[in-house]
Amino acid sequence: MPAFTQGVITTRVSLPGNPYDKLLSQVDPAKGNIQAQLQQLAGRLTAAEQQQLLAAAANLSPAMTIGAMLLPRKGTIYCRGKEARATTDALTYHLENYFNLATNKGLLRMASQSTPQNVNYTYDAASVEKTWQSIVVTDVDYTLRTTPETVLVAGYPSQKTTYTLKPGAEGAKPDGPGQLASKPVALDVWTSPRFRRA
Repeated sequence: MPAFTQGVITTRVSLPGNPYDKLLSQVDPAKGNIQAQLQQLAGRLTAAEQQQLLAAAANLSPAMTIGAMLLPRKGTIYCRGKEARATTDALTYHLENYFNLATNKGLLRMASQSTPQNVNYTYDAASVEKTWQSIVVTDVDYTLRTTPETVLVAGYPSQKTTYTLKPGAEGAKPDGPGQLASKPVALDVWTSPRFRRA
């Protein structure tokens, strides 16, 4: 099978342990009027479910609540040769990111889901690389566990590796109350030797 150079990759994000996860995963920004969707979903909860959600949310840090609201739940990455375009929707915004590997430049567009406001800006790979190099996932801070589980990703057999942040690792603890740790707690990564490294 040739190396992956063209296709579509779909991503999904969940928040295990976050009481808002089940409710928010049912919202579809493509259907519009997110506020009405949330009210309708909340109206379907029984009194016991509402009480359980409120009790669980009371013990949740503000950062986890904000994260649940701002995190894009689904995304699509379109790849063709040296170009890639990613689109994703969160409850409050729509994001599109185009990158051209031949020029090492990109364009990012973020639009509000509730108002006709948007922000567009261009960037270059060198500045982004410098920023993202501050967050590195390695076996120094993470425990890696490769599983026998495989699925097709863009038509390529891909194997699952789970990365779990080690207790006491740098970036594992929040800098202060109500803040998130600077590194992800856990990642599930699907890889194939056919995917080209960027």
